[in-house]
Amino acid sequence: MKNIIFITGVSGVGKTTVMKYLKSNLGVGFDIHDFDEAGVPENATRQWRIEQTNRWIEIGRQNAGKGIITIICGFARPSEIGNDQSVGFILLDADPQTIRFRLTNRYQTAESRERIKRVAGKSVEQFIVDNMNFAQTMRDEAKSFGIDIIDTASLSPENVAQEMISKIGKIQ
Repeated sequence: MKNIIFITGVSGVGKTTVMKYLKSNLGVGFDIHDFDEAGVPENATRQWRIEQTNRWIEIGRQNAGKGIITIICGFARPSEIGNDQSVGFILLDADPQTIRFRLTNRYQTAESRERIKRVAGKSVEQFIVDNMNFAQTMRDEAKSFGIDIIDTASLSPENVAQEMISKIGKIQ
């Protein structure tokens, strides 16, 4: 039984946006979190992400002991989890143009641009290009692991949440 579910994908596919809809529609029996809610260090590394992923898995295991399903919305890679049968994934995806549009709109202020430079160690433009390019890697990885993919490009956050809820029911 999958009692820890990562909602993953590159920046700009809608992970954070859909969280509030999941929280209002899933209710009791689910503990829903933003992967980055404890904060992201400067120049966050792969090692930091793996440590955070493992921390969320441990929290999920504790919740499972209480009969609670843990859902974590944020970037995590199935290939870095191993063969943990209690962990499931759903990939949120979008085409490169949609990712560019969403991230360009998100990072318009000097403050938001500085934040990306601090946590990612690169310019907003490079961050956008990297996410657009890495989306294909995530698609390929999801396919190789048999992970459900939801294309968010033409769906409202409410519709994405409904598709996710349907898939969460099948993952468990």
